[in-house]
Amino acid sequence: MKLEGVYVAVVTPFENGKIAEKTYEEYLEKLIQSGIAGIVVCGSTGESSMITMEEHTSLFRLSKEIVNNRIQVIANAGANSTDEAVYLTKEAEKTGVDAVLSVVPYYVKPTQEGIFLHYKAIHDETDNIPLIIYNVPGRTAVDIKVETVVRLSSLERYIGIKESSSDMEKVSNLVAQTKPNFSVLSGNDGTFLPLLAVGGHGIISVIGNIMPKELVALYNSVKKGDLNTAIEINTKMLPLFQALSFEANPIPVKYALYKMGQVSSELKLPLTMLSETYQKKMDQVLKDLSLI
Repeated sequence: MKLEGVYVAVVTPFENGKIAEKTYEEYLEKLIQSGIAGIVVCGSTGESSMITMEEHTSLFRLSKEIVNNRIQVIANAGANSTDEAVYLTKEAEKTGVDAVLSVVPYYVKPTQEGIFLHYKAIHDETDNIPLIIYNVPGRTAVDIKVETVVRLSSLERYIGIKESSSDMEKVSNLVAQTKPNFSVLSGNDGTFLPLLAVGGHGIISVIGNIMPKELVALYNSVKKGDLNTAIEINTKMLPLFQALSFEANPIPVKYALYKMGQVSSELKLPLTMLSETYQKKMDQVLKDLSLI
């Protein structure tokens, strides 16, 4: 399995606290038709920290059924407990998803050796599922080092990393020092274009929920060597990049999708609706982009 292109970290639509399956199907169909390479299910954008284990596996299975092998389905199965991450990875593998994304253990602040052993355990205690590292130091309080990623990339089933540090020097080193078939994906929409410029392979995106065709066009433009078009698209999206950071993800993106008529605005506590001040600002950004 090769990771390249645009992957969208999808939201989880709810209705009265339950997964809104019909809404989810309609929403995924629109993304599939946009030309993206795949989706990431139950990530931060999908409110993974607030949903139950049963809801995780239900979403893995449902997503795979809806997609029906038209694009790749990546399941987020990360946890700060190694035992829990191994369990959830095994459950994801049973559902037939294409790969598993696993976050650097959060809150406990492990050493680099602890991080390596955590990921090695996930690799050694599961069967055939391809594995992806997820580095997001702004949420985990720990930054996985290049040397640790290089060690992990030597393990057979680690195929890539979602790198959300926005450190392009680090990205350059990841590309240079990992094996050729190891993919480095952006975890930040605003640094997608710079990441491609230093040899990165794609993105796991939030803005892709709202402007998937534009993001795919940006990627394709870079691949064709048409940097001017890529810059034009990136510039067009800049106000939305900023708007999606008004409050913690996925609050702004779920509000935007609600305004676009795709999902309800319902979130799992402790997440709450986008504040009224930011609602007005988001509405204006969406209007300026002719999205509402």
